[in-house]
Amino acid sequence: MSINTGSIIKKKICLLGDEGVGKTSLSNRFGNDSFSEEYKSTLGVKLFNKNIEYNGSSVNFIVWDLRGGLEFYKQNKYYYNGEFAHIVMGDITNPDSISNIPLYYGESRENYLSSKVFLSISKIDLPEYDLFEEDLSKVESSCSFEETFKTSSKTGQGVNEMFNRLAQLVIGE
Repeated sequence: MSINTGSIIKKKICLLGDEGVGKTSLSNRFGNDSFSEEYKSTLGVKLFNKNIEYNGSSVNFIVWDLRGGLEFYKQNKYYYNGEFAHIVMGDITNPDSISNIPLYYGESRENYLSSKVFLSISKIDLPEYDLFEEDLSKVESSCSFEETFKTSSKTGQGVNEMFNRLAQLVIGE
């Protein structure tokens, strides 16, 4: 979905991934520049939005934080309509979430070939970060992500860079 209201371009972004991978934390870091250790499962969808100024253009990202888990990922496709991009997330400390990334990638590609698909590997601030690099490499080679970002919602590492890259794609650079 692209809505140009004057000089602001609006784009919808959907976050996909297993429950507990950090979708809501990523949204909070991006939207509010905040982080909470408290975990609450998303029921349905949460919406966040934020404007980014990029090279003289204003992009408003409407981030759809979709309920995680394999039992819901097929239902989530009803939320995808009009999206500019999907961000598929995996938790570097959770090997199951890494091995499930191709399922979410496949779902995003099944009916939405024109959208961009990014991979966000979360929680890279945690000591377990290096444990699953080999698994991650296998997943990346099996999917054709636009780009991969290693992120930490706790420290903010990689979060703004990912959304700035999305803004760059929105304005056509």
